[in-house]
Amino acid sequence: MENVKNECLWTVMKMFIEASSLKSTMMAYCQLVCLCDPDRSDPYKFYTSIRGKLNWWKVNPLWELLDKRFAQVEYLNQQAGKNLKALVVGAGPCGLRMAIECAFLGAKVVLLEKRGKFSRNNLLHIWPHAKEDLKSLGAKIFYPKFCVGSINHISICSLQLILLKVALLVGVEVFENVTFNKLIEPEMNSDGDVSGWKAALIPENHFLSDYQFNVIINADGKRNNIPGFPHKEFRGKLAIGLTANFVNHHTEMENNVKEISGISYFYDSNFFRGLEEETDIQLENIVYYKGDTHYFVMTAKKQSLLERRVIIQVDRLICSNIMYVQRTDFEEVSKLLEAKNVCSENLLAYVTDVANFATNNSIPNLEFALNENNLPDVAMFDFTSLFSAENSSRFEQKHGRPLLLGLVGDSLHEPFWPTGTGIGRGFTSVFDAAWMVRGYGCGKPILQILAERESYYKLLTQVTPETLSKNLKNCTIDPRTRYTCCDNYLLPNQVAYRQLLVLNLNLKFKKKLPCQVIQLVSSDVNLRTNEQPSYSLVQSVSLSGEVKFEQRRTLFNWLQDTLAPYRRRLHDLMALFDSGVILSMIICRYRRQEAKSVVVGSPPKCTVNVELCYEKVKSLWGVEAPDQKDHYDQVCEYLSEIKGKIDEEKPSSPTVVLVPAQAAFSELKDPVVDGRVGGSELKERTDAGQRGEDVDFDRRWLARTSDGDSSERASARKLDPGLLQTVDGLLRGKEKAKVQPKSTVGKLNQSAIMEMEIQLKNPHTARRRQYTDHQQPVLSSKEAKIIAEKTAVLKQRAQNGFQLTNDRFQLIDSCIERLDKHLRMADTSGAVCVAELAKIHAVNIGTRKPPAPLPPPKQKPKLSAACSYLQEPELCFVCGKPAYMAERVAVEGLLIHRDCFRCAYCQCSLRMNAYGAERLENYGKVFFCDRHLKCSLKSKVEELDKNKLHADSTSHTTERVNFALGGENVALSSSEETLFEWKISDAQRFNNSDDDDDNNDKSEQ
Repeated sequence: MENVKNECLWTVMKMFIEASSLKSTMMAYCQLVCLCDPDRSDPYKFYTSIRGKLNWWKVNPLWELLDKRFAQVEYLNQQAGKNLKALVVGAGPCGLRMAIECAFLGAKVVLLEKRGKFSRNNLLHIWPHAKEDLKSLGAKIFYPKFCVGSINHISICSLQLILLKVALLVGVEVFENVTFNKLIEPEMNSDGDVSGWKAALIPENHFLSDYQFNVIINADGKRNNIPGFPHKEFRGKLAIGLTANFVNHHTEMENNVKEISGISYFYDSNFFRGLEEETDIQLENIVYYKGDTHYFVMTAKKQSLLERRVIIQVDRLICSNIMYVQRTDFEEVSKLLEAKNVCSENLLAYVTDVANFATNNSIPNLEFALNENNLPDVAMFDFTSLFSAENSSRFEQKHGRPLLLGLVGDSLHEPFWPTGTGIGRGFTSVFDAAWMVRGYGCGKPILQILAERESYYKLLTQVTPETLSKNLKNCTIDPRTRYTCCDNYLLPNQVAYRQLLVLNLNLKFKKKLPCQVIQLVSSDVNLRTNEQPSYSLVQSVSLSGEVKFEQRRTLFNWLQDTLAPYRRRLHDLMALFDSGVILSMIICRYRRQEAKSVVVGSPPKCTVNVELCYEKVKSLWGVEAPDQKDHYDQVCEYLSEIKGKIDEEKPSSPTVVLVPAQAAFSELKDPVVDGRVGGSELKERTDAGQRGEDVDFDRRWLARTSDGDSSERASARKLDPGLLQTVDGLLRGKEKAKVQPKSTVGKLNQSAIMEMEIQLKNPHTARRRQYTDHQQPVLSSKEAKIIAEKTAVLKQRAQNGFQLTNDRFQLIDSCIERLDKHLRMADTSGAVCVAELAKIHAVNIGTRKPPAPLPPPKQKPKLSAACSYLQEPELCFVCGKPAYMAERVAVEGLLIHRDCFRCAYCQCSLRMNAYGAERLENYGKVFFCDRHLKCSLKSKVEELDKNKLHADSTSHTTERVNFALGGENVALSSSEETLFEWKISDAQRFNNSDDDDDNNDKSEQ
């Protein structure tokens, strides 16, 4: 039974990893939770519950990555956010990433997404630090093709799926088809009980309407429903953006198409001139990425769109007297790009011509990808104005209920798409917001938190991959590990006035508010005084409201688990209840034999008799139908009674015993065991002076929270470091347990076997008594029959006797005899037989001395750092001569002289950002400039042969010149070499004439 359950778990986990849509991911997740039954009280406990039941080799690398992330110092062992309840609005890449960071901090996180599927095909450029961050979350496991091309990019849909799966595994509660409408402030009822901060949602009767939170992060893009965040607009010249996605069939021709990382008219005017001459299209810039789709983003000129009739011109009456009509367009960009003013057919033809020209007609059949409306995924929008929020965070407190508000992603700073800064700056804002939430959960002064957050927001617009830290693997939510310069902090009094204007300070006269603010700021010189606005996270929610929410939450989770086997998701409770789906699913799940009377067909496609469902529920569990079936509270009470009756019928679940490996793992994860809280690892990334203040604050906060916290993880005893290292090695497979020596068993006769049977049958025997006292096994009839048959076989073998020692070597002796006969044959005459070898070996026993040990190998003397220059230099790849560090460059892992790094076609010097490499037969790897890289293979080979002949003749001439100069190596120019060639030929002619004269003189004599 256990093996079957494990196979089911592995199958569901495989479905979860390979899911390619939002719906399939959520369905696989619901089935996984239904099988694992994890602890949902805490994100870390939820993660460890699933991790402990899925010990599968395919997901073990994912667990190792997430364990390493949970264990980072900045998260304070998930204690920083234990009193936080966060609401994240928007399941885009930045919203999902923010929810994951809140879960790592230990907060309870709820994520809302208004859409029901991920359908955005646009490709996003990934910065190096974002790529490293996603890889550390297991992106390669969920999406093996992550960043495998020449340019790092990924589609929005694929990135959302990766982050969604990680968020679900670390305990984030994700709810799709739920729209955030507005904030609901705390209110005081007649009993004096004050509710917490809530959210108005669509659908209105969703159980999350009772969810009370003290942190809200908005990540829903430009659409921002959270008040108090005014935006400023940056306007520029008219810029009309176009995006288009084409289906990628992954053919060989498509795979060979080169991507365009981003070019503008200023840098490559020839490309845009050729485009204009061929297609009458004028662009300012263009980007082409190739991934799940062929993605093009470009900025088109208005006149070009008018000439191609993409934008429709209207007839305007200029003068009514003479009836003069002129075709013009709208001056306002909003009216210019309205759907009714755009010809969709001409727009599709426009982007198709651009795609064909950009890819050099390498994609034979351009087929548009479809968007969520099943229309061609082509969009045209305005790049003229971009919006940025004036402030990135706020703090509100009403009736003693605190709330921290923040913005991330496009809600905070709208990116310019062609530059590819969306995800890079979006993730940076997420990490800054996570650092703010960490300080809020640790109880830092609120003005200090807001001032620090606004300081980093001022740096966000200047962030580029070059300005971020190059130590990618050590980048965390701590801004000092990411920003190279972060000393320009804003002071608390610089942000106090704006932030405190929205606080409810319970003042009698609003005119005195600025004075109170000034007095408050003046007392903020010491940031640890108690004169700042105080807030209590423990009292941020109403206890009665929290109890009600937990009851509704438990009911929702139970209904979701009930619907999971039928691949249904619970979005609108009242809609499913009115149609009878919920009651029919409950009957099908827990009373399958009674389902035929109320359900016709098979779920989820079935027709339900609602009245029969009420009667069947009453007959099965004795629960009366609600009086008002459209009243939300009565429906919830009705379903809760059904749940209670079903829970009473369930047998008590067996106690789960923690195995030693899991116990060791839980001790390794203890905050005190691994020394992460008080040890020196807090200062690994920065010097002690820079982080000393934060380290002291973290220590005091941990000491303060540990006094009242009796959790298991916080009160674990300290273990021996050596023992921990050994256990860690065993768990990771680096060390193997010691193998006990095998015990030797002697020959057993029949009397010994009979004596052992008598001892086993005797209940008073010590071994028998020990066995029965501890285990007391109860054998079935089938097991007893199998044991009896095996015992009979063993008795028969004992009666026949075991194999003697001499019989064991009978086969070996026969082999030796055959070899001896073979050696006596004529073909092997002269060879020493086995018998002779045996005699020689017998004679040499005791007389032959053991061989002398080999002398130790001579170790080469190690050169010190001062003498390292004496080592042999590395050779140049082109000329084969020594290439010293000052005169070489590294090109694609090869060392080349700067003078040798030339185009093989025209011999011009190459630059690192403007060259290409090809591997040619008989020449190996050669380099070309951008101009000659596009030449045909035939012309390249002909030119290389010509250059080789010229080089051979030049080297021959140089050798002759050196010989004429007495063997000295002299650097000569081409003209000097020609002159020397003439002189050498004249000298040879003169020598030949002298030799002829000497021969004539000798003959005359």
